[in-house]
Amino acid sequence: MLVVLLLQLARADGWSPSISGADCQIFLGDASTDPVPPVRAECDWPVPPERLQHLLAQFDQHHRYFSNLEVSNRVDVAPEGGELIYQIHRLAGVPDRDVVLRFWAEPITGGMRYTWAKATDQSAGGAGVEIEKDSGYWEVTGGEAGLHLDAEIHYAPGGYVPPFVIRWFLARGILNTLGELRTYAETYRSGSGLQR
Repeated sequence: MLVVLLLQLARADGWSPSISGADCQIFLGDASTDPVPPVRAECDWPVPPERLQHLLAQFDQHHRYFSNLEVSNRVDVAPEGGELIYQIHRLAGVPDRDVVLRFWAEPITGGMRYTWAKATDQSAGGAGVEIEKDSGYWEVTGGEAGLHLDAEIHYAPGGYVPPFVIRWFLARGILNTLGELRTYAETYRSGSGLQR
């Protein structure tokens, strides 16, 4: 009954349920106002929240646990706060995409929020196709029993990408990304080093 109520609330809020897996529920934003709508995820994992917070806070290491990231290099400190990170996104069958993102972290009630947005200055970018839109956040809360993750991702790849690839990414691709993050968080031990 609670799940039905939550799904009804999500639809009333403009989010439509998509798929679930890896103890996550994926929701899609309103495609009538944006051809590449935002994606929302809500997850509950039996992982200490501090462990995931530690991983997400290492903005220049995200390529180690997200297989679609080939590069995640720190460029500089962002003038408005946070860090500028250059990323190369790789997906089979389409040219590489690249982008400079601004990442920052801030405490929220019961946890931490890690936010990113496409930086205004893309001059540190590379030779790939520039990503049109890339913004979102990870909110990690919880306690001894495990963590709750709220995430929102708004991504438009730029250039030409076949529509079926975009549709795949908006559902299954995000779920795969969350599954990778969960697996890494479950097996990661602080001080053991980051490995891909």
